[in-house]
Amino acid sequence: MIEQADNLTKAQKEELFKRIQQLHKNLIDKRIILVDGIINNSIGKQIEEVIEILEKTGDTADMYINSPGGSTQAFLSIIDKIKSSKLKIKTICLEQAGNGAMLLLAIGTERTALPYSEITTFSPLWVKENEKTKTDEGLIEAGKAIIQTKNEIEIIFKEITKEKGKPILKELFNAKKITSEDAIKYGIIDKITGR
Repeated sequence: MIEQADNLTKAQKEELFKRIQQLHKNLIDKRIILVDGIINNSIGKQIEEVIEILEKTGDTADMYINSPGGSTQAFLSIIDKIKSSKLKIKTICLEQAGNGAMLLLAIGTERTALPYSEITTFSPLWVKENEKTKTDEGLIEAGKAIIQTKNEIEIIFKEITKEKGKPILKELFNAKKITSEDAIKYGIIDKITGR
């Protein structure tokens, strides 16, 4: 949400961030984790904090997902937090689950999507241009980091989807859009709800 508001001033972005924090706090009482909009590292940390709080007060929670993706590292960190927690998290795709949000959807103990949800596999992983990438050594280092992240994502995807994920594994990094029905076929969700 914050990245989508590029035309806001710094003060407006800070206010928006505070409202997002408050929204997460309000949902804790209902045992809901909200993954909405583009997820950056700071919002990812908030989601991890919500998971920690919920873990202390019970053993189940619902995660509502409506996200095109965001920072791969933020999503991988949230997934690590879920894997290390004792929480049983039901995941529900409300509208979209792209990139890392697709993995979050798939990691749930009960995984559902609405009939017209749009689930997207990973966009190709790119190197961000910076001072380091202007040298050959920097590009090689960035390339190694991309391959390591790609391998990590593949391992998580295989773990989550078991045998069902094999048909889509070759296309996991092609930004392929799949339907809710396809998501069942590939082991990303268990059922479609709201029909």
